[in-house]
Amino acid sequence: MEFLGDAALGLIVSQKLYRDFPLLNEGDLTQLKTALIRWETLARAGERLSLGDYLILGRGEKLTGGQQRPSNLACTFEAIVGAVLLDSGLAKARALILRCLKPELAQMTAGKVALDSKSRLQQMAQARWQTMPSYRTVAAEGPEHAKVFTVEVLVDDRALGQGQGRSKKEAESKAAQQALKALDIDEPAPRQASELCT
Repeated sequence: MEFLGDAALGLIVSQKLYRDFPLLNEGDLTQLKTALIRWETLARAGERLSLGDYLILGRGEKLTGGQQRPSNLACTFEAIVGAVLLDSGLAKARALILRCLKPELAQMTAGKVALDSKSRLQQMAQARWQTMPSYRTVAAEGPEHAKVFTVEVLVDDRALGQGQGRSKKEAESKAAQQALKALDIDEPAPRQASELCT
């Protein structure tokens, strides 16, 4: 279900952005889409729907805060979108997605775009060193139902940050945040959507 939900989210969000921002180029639209369908955004949508209250989890996962874990909320939201797609069709899935992502879509329409840490680190590395960051899993500990990943972010084989999370994606995001902090890069001011057209 997550697979179907992820595909539906990509399609519907892409279509919405294409219609709402007709002057943006492909790269800029992709940047906006990434901000809307990244796990942090989907986790916020899942939290607004109180999805954690309905998760049936193993004892270990429940005891470690699994019901409010962002990765669990994001995956559950994707699964619900997939289920709605199968049960009621694309139009209903579109209505659900646009309703649940309304606050984030409104921010974009108002011209406020916040990049996730991985995107910001990538832009900085390209501008400063003309290279891309890479991520390396250095540890995966714990039982299968409660595994914790440790990921390191490197630029030109130099470790800039390390993060831990219940998924590799979450650990990568935290590693990028740590790298930005270590490089003393402040949170950017929200960018106007029109600024992305350059």
